[in-house]
Amino acid sequence: MKNLKHNDQIRRTDDEFSPVITIGTVAGMCRSDFERYGEVYCWTDDESVEGWMEKDIEKAIKIHELVERGRGHDIVWANLHAACLTSNYPGKDEEMLKKREAYANAPVIEDGEIVIIEGRKMRTVYKRRTCSDCIHFEEVG
Repeated sequence: MKNLKHNDQIRRTDDEFSPVITIGTVAGMCRSDFERYGEVYCWTDDESVEGWMEKDIEKAIKIHELVERGRGHDIVWANLHAACLTSNYPGKDEEMLKKREAYANAPVIEDGEIVIIEGRKMRTVYKRRTCSDCIHFEEVG
């Protein structure tokens, strides 16, 4: 079983153009903000309650996950990054080599595969290959 985390690059079995697909998690975003700022901005769905800065990272993660689930949002997702054609520029060859190596080294995730993402057991569900959320994750027991 593959063990994955926030910002890991992954691949689909039906990729055509070596796309960059990364995993995102609510907990990973909270940790990233905490590392950068030393606290995490929190809020609720109750508009009468003002947002606040939380210094307890585990509490912030729980708050964010509760709010996102309450809104019907996923707490784990995949992002298909946009791509564009560019002209040559200094360092482009090296940059493209790094991107090709990252793609080649990214684990292939199959439709229906069970993976572990930050300690949660998830089943992958392929969506349209061209969607920004081309893989969904469903939590399994």
